[in-house]
Amino acid sequence: MKRTRQDCILSLLADSKNKSMSTIELANRLKVAPMTIRRDLNELAKKKMLSRTYGGASLIVERSTEEKNKIQHKAKLEIGREIANLIPERSTVYLGAGTTIFAAAQFLSLNKGIQYVTNSDLIFRYLIKKNNNVILAGGYYNKSSNQLLGTLAVQCLENYYFDISFVGTNGIFKGQATTSSFDDANIKKVALQHAKKKYIVVDSSKIGKADPYLFSDIENADGVIVDSKIKTSSQDQIKRYTDLIISKPIDFKKLNRS
Repeated sequence: MKRTRQDCILSLLADSKNKSMSTIELANRLKVAPMTIRRDLNELAKKKMLSRTYGGASLIVERSTEEKNKIQHKAKLEIGREIANLIPERSTVYLGAGTTIFAAAQFLSLNKGIQYVTNSDLIFRYLIKKNNNVILAGGYYNKSSNQLLGTLAVQCLENYYFDISFVGTNGIFKGQATTSSFDDANIKKVALQHAKKKYIVVDSSKIGKADPYLFSDIENADGVIVDSKIKTSSQDQIKRYTDLIISKPIDFKKLNRS
């Protein structure tokens, strides 16, 4: 009975428009109590078969970097500019993989004694073309996320202490930052542990969502950087744990002309 019901939950999520449904919606469709659905969702999440969201769940769908770049693009540019503004001169900086942090690349100051370290192939190639000092961590190459992962990448980062680190997340849920893979979680953990100042960056659409792998309680970060469209309810979910840095809106007409 339970297994059949859980199979139906996965099927309903797969058929839904955004691969996501609320607990109440699932309970109504399956004609069971919401408490039963919550237990099922928690079990399926532990098995890495779905991600828990605020008030429901969604299927785990890992998009390619190209697909992610098109999502919340303006929000990511806002956050990217905020990241650039936080980087001091003559510092050692870790920039994590992901399209939100990659959006910072065009705003970064050039040749100001800054040593960048990253495991992102995209960020590495962009900064090299601009004659920046940048080190790329070794490891195996993940094509879908354009980053280097694994033991070698972790060992590389362990050789550094960063003045400031920026890591992205696929979702913040109940004060915890999450990601979609075990290896990615390990990289993020080391980057945060080896930083004097540490920031988690996320576009506001991901607050209240969770991927399977936890990499940090957000209270351990100096702050969470978000875009200007964040809702008041989402702000409260962050502020109870750590500082919230809301990016300023960008004049995109002016940006496109520059």
